[in-house]
Amino acid sequence: MSATQPVEKMSGQDARGVLMQEVFAPVFFQKLAGYGIAPETEEEARTYLSIGQKLLAADGQEQVKKASTRLDFLKQAETDLDREMARRYGTAAPAPAEEEYVKQASELLGDHPLIQQAVEDYNAAFDNQTAAA
Repeated sequence: MSATQPVEKMSGQDARGVLMQEVFAPVFFQKLAGYGIAPETEEEARTYLSIGQKLLAADGQEQVKKASTRLDFLKQAETDLDREMARRYGTAAPAPAEEEYVKQASELLGDHPLIQQAVEDYNAAFDNQTAAA
């Protein structure tokens, strides 16, 4: 697809799929690679994504609690993950700064018409769902 071709409007679910495949998954796996973790099969990649989604959901549940409790949860999760990574892989290389991921993603995807359309359609679907609730 060239940058000049218009992108068709998509459903909220399709937009979510595009964003997951084109934005979130590549950044997630790049971040894992910073720790020396690279899935070897599609099934392993799906498992890592599932674990990431569960951690994100757990973090979301924790956000309704006090900030100190949330921080304790995240610190414990980080400590547990560090311990497990050290056990499995030895000392992992420090992950690149979060700002670097944001910068790389924005540079790569800022002018990508499919991503722009997916963001607009996903936001519209979210707004419609929120308004209906």
